[in-house]
Amino acid sequence: MGRILGIDFGLKRIGLAISDEEKKHAFGRPTLTVNSWTNTLTSINKICQSESVEKIVIGWPKPLSGQLKINEDLKKFAEEINKTTNRPVIYEDERLSSGLADRWLKESAGQKKEKGRRDQLSAIIILQGYLDRESKYGHQ
Repeated sequence: MGRILGIDFGLKRIGLAISDEEKKHAFGRPTLTVNSWTNTLTSINKICQSESVEKIVIGWPKPLSGQLKINEDLKKFAEEINKTTNRPVIYEDERLSSGLADRWLKESAGQKKEKGRRDQLSAIIILQGYLDRESKYGHQ
């Protein structure tokens, strides 16, 4: 059984989360700082290989209006990940994930307010939402 990699895309930082082999729980991985797309894609590919990743779920900031337009940077990034890792890429609605991550950080006593931690929590929220829905409807 493989795992699923969750990504909270950003131009400066990329939050990461990975599922357990049973695809029930999402766990955070260190946030990547984007210094070059080549290095970022290489890092993601290494994670896919070392963690036996089957597919990748990327958060898509779908507007509350329901508009279906995908950000061009996000679209290009997803296409490059697909080419680099040779794994399917799935878009997951990430509406409100950053706000929820901020709330969790605020409510967590003693937690540092690190920017990378917010991205990691957002990736966990994105991936866990996907896992929960897939588990409920059995589409994995």
